[in-house]
Amino acid sequence: MSNVSVCVRFRPLNARELKHGAEASCVRRFDDQSFVFKEDKEGEFTFCFDRIYYQDSTQAEVFEFLALPIIKDAMNAINGTILTYGQTGAGKTHSMEGPSILTTDQQQKGILPRVIEYIFTSIEAADTTSEFIIKLSMVEIYMERIRDLFDPSKDNLQVKEDKAHGIFVSGATEIYVQNVQETLKHIAEGIANRAVGETQMNSTSSRSHCVFLVTIHQTNTEDGSVKTGKLYLVDLAGSEKVEKTGAEGKILHEAKTINKSLSALGNVINALTTDKPCHIPYRDSKLTRILQESLGGNSRTALLCCCSPSSFNASESLSTLRFGTRAKQIRNKPKVNKERGQHELEQLIVKYEQECEQLRRQLLMLNARLHSLEKGEMNKMSTDYPDSCIKTYNKDGLLGKLKESLSKRTPVLEEIINLLRDLLVEEGIILESCNTEFRKDLLVSSEAEINKTILILQKSLEQLSENNETLTRENESLKVELRAARYLELNPLRFTENPPSNSSGSASFTICEKAKIIRPIRGGSQYTQVIDSAKSHRENAGNVASLSFLQLTLANIKSRFLFLMGKV
Repeated sequence: MSNVSVCVRFRPLNARELKHGAEASCVRRFDDQSFVFKEDKEGEFTFCFDRIYYQDSTQAEVFEFLALPIIKDAMNAINGTILTYGQTGAGKTHSMEGPSILTTDQQQKGILPRVIEYIFTSIEAADTTSEFIIKLSMVEIYMERIRDLFDPSKDNLQVKEDKAHGIFVSGATEIYVQNVQETLKHIAEGIANRAVGETQMNSTSSRSHCVFLVTIHQTNTEDGSVKTGKLYLVDLAGSEKVEKTGAEGKILHEAKTINKSLSALGNVINALTTDKPCHIPYRDSKLTRILQESLGGNSRTALLCCCSPSSFNASESLSTLRFGTRAKQIRNKPKVNKERGQHELEQLIVKYEQECEQLRRQLLMLNARLHSLEKGEMNKMSTDYPDSCIKTYNKDGLLGKLKESLSKRTPVLEEIINLLRDLLVEEGIILESCNTEFRKDLLVSSEAEINKTILILQKSLEQLSENNETLTRENESLKVELRAARYLELNPLRFTENPPSNSSGSASFTICEKAKIIRPIRGGSQYTQVIDSAKSHRENAGNVASLSFLQLTLANIKSRFLFLMGKV
């Protein structure tokens, strides 16, 4: 479990705030984790967050504390998300991108270009046994429609979910990249297609939520294991007050849609942090649906709340701080996204085959016990009873009826107990010399023990059935994965100077062992087909052993009951 990391950044005063004479700051600084915020109508509030960045903070400080831990985890196949939130004109896009995504000023670079640089620096320093494939996609949510920023003609994409990919935007363009310059160039082209507008609060106000997705696919060439980390960077559109932005017409309609989606985001966070279990409304907006794994799911998440320190925007800043306080209570469940390699699969197969063999031996022992009882062998009685009380079982008498009752699909418990009672009397286990009251007491106690034993046996049989089916199913699925791994082993990697294209026209890439740069490798379509086939077989594995196990279950029940009769 991991809590959402929340940081707050206060930007310097802008020209509009200075023009309105709102130089007075509503923030009283304590340290780098707490401060006092003053709002004229509601009074003073003390807030504590993971880190506070005041007006004199730098872009590098924000990156190193907020973003760097998330990116390191993404390189180790743990999904990560970085979000910027706040009112319009609060500095969200500046923190995410900087003055320009292609800026060369190291001090002004935003989170996104620093993330790209760190990813490729880490790849160059990685072990030579690792191959990397880096994919980039970029969409915006404008007027509750998802638009592909790499291909603006795709303006109504849908959010889908499956076991293989989790939550994803179906049909979004994925670009394979090899270096920092190429990646930033593609991002700049996508940003140019983003919807922006001018308001009184911001001359280049973002009119949409922008989502950058970087997928890091890593393969170990020694053991064949595959790790995949997804990194979401989300620049949210700012909340707006119409009386301050002066929005009208189309800009006003956009503002309403933005505020509605941000309200849906707030509802999801409220539902995730409430004390009582309740429905989480992820599907109320496209934004919350895309961020479903980032909020309470398989991801490490960091939130940067951007605020103005001016009293002119105190109410909006207070709302942002309260949003961050609630988001800090969200607990995510990140995990390493790894597929096992050939060697590990072989070890697991050996382990599960050994366990299956143990179960088979147990079933054979139970069957042998059943056959010995059916042949009419003598039950071992306690020395407290005389030899005249011991008799052989009659296959055609009460024992035959008991066997018939046990062979039913749904045995009647009361009928079984009555037959057992009659059988005990007939076989002389209940002595004729005993008085009636003693026999009644013996029957009552025997009935209670039989009922208790039947329940225990039923639970044992259910557990044995589940264990056998699970082990058999996992054994079959591991064999399928092993066959897929061996197939890949027989098709060695081919290095070329020009990237081969897969079905979508994109290329796959790896690290050259000597040059330490990303080079194209084999097309990913054949590999994906084999792995998808293995996963499909894994879902259907285990059905082969089900019928034979059901046939053995009835014999096991018979053996248990007959063994019980031998102990009474």
